[in-house]
Amino acid sequence: MLDEATFPIAELTAAALDGELMDLNGAFHSIAEFADCELRAETLKLAPRIIAERMTAAWVYGAISSLRTPLEICMDISNRTRPPAGSEFHTREVVIAPSEWILIGMTQVTTPIRTILDLVCTESVSDSDSPAELAEIIGRLAAFGKLSREYCVEALGARFRVPDRTIRTQFINSALADTAL
Repeated sequence: MLDEATFPIAELTAAALDGELMDLNGAFHSIAEFADCELRAETLKLAPRIIAERMTAAWVYGAISSLRTPLEICMDISNRTRPPAGSEFHTREVVIAPSEWILIGMTQVTTPIRTILDLVCTESVSDSDSPAELAEIIGRLAAFGKLSREYCVEALGARFRVPDRTIRTQFINSALADTAL
């Protein structure tokens, strides 16, 4: 990974324009490297106590093509540390079990099922534009994690405090209707 600490930004940008490097979240990589989960997670440069979640996790898994800002991150509420401040982060303190996140490289990321449930429970599923895009993202996450529609619906049913549970369950059912895993 190359960044401004290794070469001047002008040289990195020129190499990217020449097709020798690719820019991935401000970090430059050889075009021979495949932009997989580990490479995307590495470019986030998150502190060890921080967990990438929701749309940021979806980007790490390749469910969305471009990283959205601010980064959506969370921290286990039991850590008892101050969350990072700044406009580049949207931080939540959450109750999260160790089984709900995985380590990709050196970056903690919510699991595909936790990411799906967080998105379904925090995003609008009744707005006119976002449900179609959200359904596609959820479909890609389910495919990545090899998660069936039934498993996702059961996981939502087991979750504590889900606003509009019936609507969100119907949304998962319709978003993953064609998924046969």
